[in-house]
Amino acid sequence: MKICLSSYSFKEVKAILIPSLSGRFKGDHMDKLGIGKIRKVIKASKITMKNAMLTANCTSLGNVDEKLVREVYNAFCPSAGFFSVNKVRLVYPTDRYIR
Repeated sequence: MKICLSSYSFKEVKAILIPSLSGRFKGDHMDKLGIGKIRKVIKASKITMKNAMLTANCTSLGNVDEKLVREVYNAFCPSAGFFSVNKVRLVYPTDRYIR
């Protein structure tokens, strides 16, 4: 299937592409990739959320622990206040789930 992007108009599209690579990043790369970039974009947007619930669809997960879940939640919901693992739902798209 070939898609010709020049056949479409993107004039009204407002999006920010966020590249992601596996691993953890420090220094100059911290706010240019993955969770760090998400955190930077959300903070710059000045969106405020109180008691936000984060639902994330993940097709591959490595070692998921509370530290990682907290980091993801705080990146997507920086103004939501107190973190609790009960404010995060991870959805893994199994065959049964998506049918």
